[in-house]
Amino acid sequence: MRTAGRLRSERLQNLPDIEQLPLWAGVPEDALAASPVDFKTVVKSPAKNPPKRTALPEHLPREIVVLPLSEQDRQCPACGEERPVIGYESSERLDYVPAQLKVVETRREKCACSKCQGQLTTVPAPPQIIEQGIPLPGLLAYLLMAKYGYHLPLYRIEQIFAHQGVPIARTTLCDWVIQSG
Repeated sequence: MRTAGRLRSERLQNLPDIEQLPLWAGVPEDALAASPVDFKTVVKSPAKNPPKRTALPEHLPREIVVLPLSEQDRQCPACGEERPVIGYESSERLDYVPAQLKVVETRREKCACSKCQGQLTTVPAPPQIIEQGIPLPGLLAYLLMAKYGYHLPLYRIEQIFAHQGVPIARTTLCDWVIQSG
């Protein structure tokens, strides 16, 4: 049964005690008076050493970029003479060059005798890991490391190669993995 939009069970059965409503309206007599004491807590943190940057490894290839002064900045503001370079302020930064695919063209010499009109000789082809295949050992090493070392599925490796402009079919990559074993 509904009365005035509410269920009977939702209505208050009896009103609360009027004396109970303002629980904190008055301060108890036995409460301590608040004292205006300033609390100052001084906490000394341990002295922090400034972060030290480790030196970049020496085995990495280095590219030196020289930023020259303009002709106007080379002139002495006092006398106008050209000031010589006395040194450089250098800073080292780290950059990432993504992996690059390259084509290695192997040209084998052929020689023929001009007098005999024959006697053709050609340098033998170097051995290959995959006969009649185009991958060199570096590409196969990358493929196997990406698949088994970094757990990349072949479809992602296919996308990486396609992103670099060399579309290689996933079935071809699968064949290379199988033949490499």
